[in-house]
Amino acid sequence: MLLYYRVLHPLPSWELVVQTGDDQPRTVRLNAKREDKPIVLDIDRLSDFWDIILEDQSESEEERTYHTANFDGGIGYIQVREFPVNASFLDGLADNVKDSKAVIVDLRGCPGGAVDTLKSFSGHFLAETAVMHKMVERKKIEEITAKPKKPNFSGPLVIMIDSRTGSAGEAFARFFQSAKGALVVGDASLGRLMTSLYYSEEFGAEKIVYYGVQISIAKVVLPNGDEVEGKGVAPNVICNPTGKDMREGRDVCLDAAVARAREALHLPVSEKKLAEMESSKN
Repeated sequence: MLLYYRVLHPLPSWELVVQTGDDQPRTVRLNAKREDKPIVLDIDRLSDFWDIILEDQSESEEERTYHTANFDGGIGYIQVREFPVNASFLDGLADNVKDSKAVIVDLRGCPGGAVDTLKSFSGHFLAETAVMHKMVERKKIEEITAKPKKPNFSGPLVIMIDSRTGSAGEAFARFFQSAKGALVVGDASLGRLMTSLYYSEEFGAEKIVYYGVQISIAKVVLPNGDEVEGKGVAPNVICNPTGKDMREGRDVCLDAAVARAREALHLPVSEKKLAEMESSKN
């Protein structure tokens, strides 16, 4: 969308028809803010150089922050934004909920990440060594194996996904859903599970411009032969917040995941939650 509206089809204004809750639809005009900038940025100029660097770092601090929590009844919560190269980072998050009887792993918005970190983090939820999936390349097949590690969680596992969950996030969700009976709550995932490698390149002599190319090298196949590519992971419990939920800051899908975890631990769940759970079963 940025490419389209910035370069291919810039507009001085844009009319939208929007509706808030049950209110009548209304027309809103968005006027473009014009900023005169050089078409070509000079990397010798510090201000231009940092404009380039910061272009991709405009997301809020909240979007980059990982969260953990301990809910009543011994339910732990781990939010995984991505699977970083530093595998021990997620181990620290697991330590924060080490006494949990059930764990919710929130993979909403997780685009994927490092395979080694996926294996390492998965070990916290395994009682024995297991093949998570196979990477099928042109000339070889490699098994991705995870080993148990501490803290180790043997209780119910609830995994949250949405339409932005991809790659390693999908591999984690589908493996534990199919092989370990984990309950997946949310929306269908991206369906982008090809394994890729990043090739770093550079151009220039005195002035060096760094860039890279990421190329798919293998397809991912689960032990039962299932493939997620192009299909995504289908949740056991479908949950999508309404516009009103989002406006009022309600995380109804997390509420649903907590309710399911409480149900799995045979803890009391409110009548309202029980009704919502029944209506969301598929």
